Amino acid sequence: MFRDFKTGGYQINKTYLHGDRLISLIVLITIAYSSAFLLIFPHHTA
Repeated sequence: MFRDFKTGGYQINKTYLHGDRLISLIVLITIAYSSAFLLIFPHHTA
C-alpha cells in the first residue's frame, strides 16, 4: 500500500543537468553501484 505513494527509482529529469554534467552524474552513479556490488559480492578465485 505505501509503495504506491513512493517513487520507484532515480528521477533523472528532476536533476536539471545537461550535457557533460549529466554524463558525469551517470558515470558517478555507475561507479558507486559497481563498487557497492563488488564489496557485497567479491569474486573468489580457486
